[in-house]
Amino acid sequence: MAQEVDLLSMIGLKSGSKDTLEGQQLFVADARQKYAYEDNQRTDKVIGTTVTLQVVRDKDNPLSSHVFDLTTDQVLDPDNIIDKDVNIEIDDVSVWASTRRNSTYAEPRVTLHGKIVVE
Repeated sequence: MAQEVDLLSMIGLKSGSKDTLEGQQLFVADARQKYAYEDNQRTDKVIGTTVTLQVVRDKDNPLSSHVFDLTTDQVLDPDNIIDKDVNIEIDDVSVWASTRRNSTYAEPRVTLHGKIVVE
């Protein structure tokens, strides 16, 4: 039987941290479309967008210049949102392992899932 797990608190993203991250001045450093897969093959159907966000540089902000990925079910045109200021709302967190080809070393990665509002 499936069990619901609160990943936000499990990886240490408590509600205060979530609020802090959502309250940052952010801009889109990169964006790419997310495609649907069928039988382990990528289809042409776009199902969302993966956006790389960067915290605006500010010498008084400890999160200044930090970069993170946020996936959204919103279908956004990457060319129209790169370098734009955005606000985010975090709904969920995914934790996964990233490995390089021909390597046995894995690096943990965290991807946030939520909504983006382009200013």
